[in-house]
Amino acid sequence: MAVSSVSLNQNVIGAAATQVQADAGQRNQNSLQALPREDANGSSRTQLSDFGRTKLALEDLRTSTETARNLNNPPALSEFRSAVQGVVQSLNALNQTARAADTNSTDRRPQQALNEVRNTAENTTTEDGVSALQRLGIATQQDGTFTVNQRQLELSFQADPSETQSALNELSERIDRTAEQQLNGATTRSESDSTQQAQAVRQAIADEEVREQQRSQQDTRENFRQLLSAQLANAGSFAARNAVTTYFNVSTL
Repeated sequence: MAVSSVSLNQNVIGAAATQVQADAGQRNQNSLQALPREDANGSSRTQLSDFGRTKLALEDLRTSTETARNLNNPPALSEFRSAVQGVVQSLNALNQTARAADTNSTDRRPQQALNEVRNTAENTTTEDGVSALQRLGIATQQDGTFTVNQRQLELSFQADPSETQSALNELSERIDRTAEQQLNGATTRSESDSTQQAQAVRQAIADEEVREQQRSQQDTRENFRQLLSAQLANAGSFAARNAVTTYFNVSTL
């Protein structure tokens, strides 16, 4: 009886921990929605860009999928249900963030990230070829949000806990990989943009140095022209004027 009691307590503790993480995921979603957007007039306050919000949503999604992949084996139904709900909430947070960005700016990266994650989720299948979303009772609505049919999820879990957990693991792993790729791609593009900007600055400096050198040479020629003109004006003889004029013409070729 003591062993059974300990086992039960572990399941209860695991379920409670998962519920806390699911609640944290909901708070993160609310926080993402509450974050101020950039003002059109360029406010001086520190604010996130639309893609900055999307990156936070991707990080939150990775946290939710990591939680789903680290459940007890086998997990309690309540623990499993909370993990599925946490992933769905993070997917919906990403959907809402990307849709808002699509409305407020011309940056296509948030929508691209959402499309990649959504395609991954919808095309993930289990070993027997069944859709992972279907096995978990997850459906996609017309507005792009995901919902969980709790009754379908419970029936699937009770019929085959191992296969249902495998579906969640596969779905979570593939979503996590896609989210990571989108984040790494953003970093690569950012580094590429920085490199291009640095190259543009170096080229602008080089061009300015060339122009400055040309201006300096032009000033030198102008000063020399004025000196020769003064000497020509002061020349007292035809031979002297002719010599200065000849030198002037040759020097300006």
